[in-house]
Amino acid sequence: MTANPKREPFGQNTKHGLSAETARLLGLSLLQKGDWDRAAAQFRLVVALAPEDTATHNNLGIALRNLGKREAAVRAFEAAIEGRPDHLSARYNLGTTLGELGRSKQALDQFVAIVRLAPEHVDARFALGEMLIETGDQASAARHLSIYLSLDPTDRFGATMRLARIGLAPLPPRASVGQIERLYAKKAATWDDMPGYLACDHVGDRLQQIIANPLASILDLGCGTGRLGMRLREQTDQLDGVDISPAMLARAAAKRCYDTLFESDLLEFLLHSGARYQAIASAGTLIHFGDLLPVLKAVRSALAEDALFVCSLYSYDPTDPGGFGLAHHPSLADAGCFAHGSEYVKIAAERAGLRLLSCLPITHEENADEKIPGLLVTAKAFSG
Repeated sequence: MTANPKREPFGQNTKHGLSAETARLLGLSLLQKGDWDRAAAQFRLVVALAPEDTATHNNLGIALRNLGKREAAVRAFEAAIEGRPDHLSARYNLGTTLGELGRSKQALDQFVAIVRLAPEHVDARFALGEMLIETGDQASAARHLSIYLSLDPTDRFGATMRLARIGLAPLPPRASVGQIERLYAKKAATWDDMPGYLACDHVGDRLQQIIANPLASILDLGCGTGRLGMRLREQTDQLDGVDISPAMLARAAAKRCYDTLFESDLLEFLLHSGARYQAIASAGTLIHFGDLLPVLKAVRSALAEDALFVCSLYSYDPTDPGGFGLAHHPSLADAGCFAHGSEYVKIAAERAGLRLLSCLPITHEENADEKIPGLLVTAKAFSG
């Protein structure tokens, strides 16, 4: 959501002796720090004195929404729009909040209004397409998501995956780099605290079972915040990590378990680093690739002879053991995730120059409602 620091100065004093302008600036500072409750208190003081201040109504709505007070946030956004009908950020914030409340038709109206006022509003164009999918108008959704893709070729929001999910676009070979960068920039702060995420434990346990003595080098492929790296540190003399997300890498660096960290797209790193590792470990990373053959060939190129590769994937076995497709759970598919069948993995690994040692069913992650099935893959590099 977008905060609005801009407004005309005013000089009234609040009941606490602060000028309304000082209260507004204090509220903005608290908003940027994520201190939602105190920010909302300051913004309430301001709008009580200056109800015409549409920017502060919008900022009050942002604070209230982050406090979980969505109905109150809706009223604040509506007040901003009443004072300024072309207030695009207030309309976008209102549409988003209404969508969270399940009021899809009202949310849709806000996004329609925005693209009429500003046809190149990228975020609203995507949100409109997504809301149209939810309301069942897939043809209109495809049209607006296609416009979005013309405005944002990096596809930060993952329109290509959504179009594939509703059968109006072919399955892409991988999630877009833009989508992955945005996804993990948002997740970095809470990734280490995510309960029920088991992929790192599965991969770490498997390597501990196989490796009798520390290896010369291991690459943590898609290292994220370093959850797997903490498990691997004692198993190697040289532990490298690579990830596309600067926010994730910053948290990995703070753990001080890696010798070297690289910021790079995984495929590009594997193809161009020139390194040859004794093992490559990858937990919950190759899930963002559909056709695994190109990335498995790249993995093979970065492995020494007889070196190990262990990774986790979402399982496509319930649908087609010999194929792959979007992850079964819609939220995972929309987050750029694929699932792979065990027979497909075996064929792709062999074609890439990897001998499959095992492909075991696992619970990749779980929550109170469900367990997400996965595969734990162990392979070894061979020549010929």
